[in-house]
Amino acid sequence: MPIEEVPEASYDSTVPPTPMPVPVNRTTSNDSLQDCISSLTDKLSRTQLADLVSNQPLTSTFEMPSLAIRPIETSEPSNMLDVDPSTTNEVLLLAALREAEEQCTMYKKCVIALQAQAVLNEAYCNKLRYQLAFKEEKLANPDVPGKLVEDGLPWLLSGDEFYDRVVKFTQWQKEKAQEKEVRKERRKATKTALDKWKKAEIVRKAENMARQEQFHTVKATWAVERQWEKVAKEKFTQPAAKLGDLLKPQPKPKSMLAGDEGSSDEVVVAKESSSDDESDGN
Repeated sequence: MPIEEVPEASYDSTVPPTPMPVPVNRTTSNDSLQDCISSLTDKLSRTQLADLVSNQPLTSTFEMPSLAIRPIETSEPSNMLDVDPSTTNEVLLLAALREAEEQCTMYKKCVIALQAQAVLNEAYCNKLRYQLAFKEEKLANPDVPGKLVEDGLPWLLSGDEFYDRVVKFTQWQKEKAQEKEVRKERRKATKTALDKWKKAEIVRKAENMARQEQFHTVKATWAVERQWEKVAKEKFTQPAAKLGDLLKPQPKPKSMLAGDEGSSDEVVVAKESSSDDESDGN
């Protein structure tokens, strides 16, 4: 069927005006982009993805939500593209339809590529998270004996050898937990004894300072009286005052943990007590 031609009179012969470019303020666009980024960051900070926008490093406990991937449905090719156009409008519409079909096909390919990339990224992130968890476990428990399966080969889980390894590993875990609890109790007892010793040291220093002040007061009074006796040319028979015995420091409590060299608090207190003893001797 021949294509019907549209009369020339139906077309508008008026030439449309040339569009003028609108000036874009780059400062305003940058500010609006920064505001959008700040708004999105603030919204993410109130969700389960807050660790992503935090300044703190990520830990193995953080897990990204799984991506819900939907399959791309393929439709049957449309018969509308096989229609023979009879008018100019039908030709234009058919060309637009073919262009839309090509764009839809391109979009489907892009979505499939993005889904494949998302799956690979999720597998990569999970692998990194497992490696980070293993490293954190190593740093937390440096004395761990190792994995039950080290060579990666299949093991008979009900076999005697593997069962013995499981029993030893379980026993090691129990012993480590008991040792940790014992060390915790000993540290607590050491801290209590050290705090008590510090309070006793404060009382001892205050008492020694009071005795020294009293001694200096008596000594100054004795010197004044002796000077008056010299002026009066009389014999001064009062003996000079002597500093009595000062309170000696009590022995510092030592750590109850084997191989423990003591905390920094113990070292500081020890230095203070030694300097105080030297001043008392003077």
